[in-house]
Amino acid sequence: MKYIQQETGTRVQIKGIGSGFVDQETGKESDEPLYIHITGPEEGQVARAKVLTEDLLSVVRVEHGKMATVVAQQQMELHQAQAQYAAYSAMSGYAPPPPSNAPPPPPPGEQPPAAPDGSTPGAVPDASSPEAYAAYWAAYGYDVNSPQFKEWAASQQQQYSQYYATQGYGATGTPNAPPPTAEAQPPPPPPPA
Repeated sequence: MKYIQQETGTRVQIKGIGSGFVDQETGKESDEPLYIHITGPEEGQVARAKVLTEDLLSVVRVEHGKMATVVAQQQMELHQAQAQYAAYSAMSGYAPPPPSNAPPPPPPGEQPPAAPDGSTPGAVPDASSPEAYAAYWAAYGYDVNSPQFKEWAASQQQQYSQYYATQGYGATGTPNAPPPTAEAQPPPPPPPA
């Protein structure tokens, strides 16, 4: 705007709501939407300032459009990064964050509350029993009916199953029965007579 004023010998001002320009007569901003006010000693100077101002506005609109695209792209990338982080956290075995009104976890060295199904105090119930597993986490204040918790519990069950399978255990964590040895085989039936 200063360039336009110097180049044309006019006065260029932004007025209207949000402009910060306070009218001396009223002591307030104008109630009109934003606009550009140009004054000058000659009509030719004002016309030249108007052309330069319109050019400036078209450049500002193009640059604003570019920045709006960049901001939208950044927001989309941020959303994708947050989703990837959430997926990574779930795959890494992290528990979902406790609700804000949940009691804090027990201090180190203290046993957590016993599982509601009566299993060993502090032992997380088998992930293959969804009811016992949900009841255990509910005792800590988690909303076991939330989609986030259900997704996390399902990923835990899948991880446990994969681990047990690679270690030679059944899905519930009990050792698979060893294959029968040659000595333990019953004798073959007698040949037909």
